[in-house]
Amino acid sequence: MIEVVFSDSECGAFKVGLKKGANVICSYTNLELGKLSAKDFDKEREKLLGIYFSDCSKDEIDEIKKQEKERFSKIIEAAKNGSELRIWHSSSPYSKCGYYHLIYNLQGINCRVYAVEMPSEEGYKQESERCDQSWREVNVGCLKKYTSLTVELSKEERTAIADKWHKLIKENAELRINIEGELTSVPINYLDEEILSYAPKKEYKIVNHIANCLNKCPHGLDVSFFEERIKFLIKSGKLKVNKEKILNL
Repeated sequence: MIEVVFSDSECGAFKVGLKKGANVICSYTNLELGKLSAKDFDKEREKLLGIYFSDCSKDEIDEIKKQEKERFSKIIEAAKNGSELRIWHSSSPYSKCGYYHLIYNLQGINCRVYAVEMPSEEGYKQESERCDQSWREVNVGCLKKYTSLTVELSKEERTAIADKWHKLIKENAELRINIEGELTSVPINYLDEEILSYAPKKEYKIVNHIANCLNKCPHGLDVSFFEERIKFLIKSGKLKVNKEKILNL
């Protein structure tokens, strides 16, 4: 059985937390960001990787992109060859998007697909205002016990999930977040006013603003998303750089 997760950190955690020799593969991650249409997908992935790995050269980013494609192809080919998949998903947008995307691409492939959804009562929910959760919040030593929550997806369930991803492709937005529990397409600037509201008073360092966003924003979005939006707010004049610090206007 192939264990599928949606972030590199999850991949490392599950390799340790599950039984020795578990075949854990990270599928596409951060699919909550960027346009999804066929003509946009590769270009958007390259742009996103350029942000996440800004210290890397173009050749290094190309290699990362190549490895990402190869991992995904390995999952699909294994499914075509009859391997069973167990997909570990949670409520965070990156995980939901990865889950929907993978199921969409498994259409027409006759393999058994299982899923484990992260229980809503786990993670950091009780310790912050954030609603979206991630398997990254679960202690590595506890991961194995959640195999008892494994369920097999029926053909009808897989079709319904694939339809959700098809809808998101058609909408082709730059950002996807949970609104009332449903993964929803929104403009990239949708959360800008909310992000502004998390700015500390008076002068502060950008890291303090990002920390507030991670702790208070109910949407489980990546640190790089908040950093990019804060930089945009600076560029647009809604926040002002004062030497090495930012001034909350």
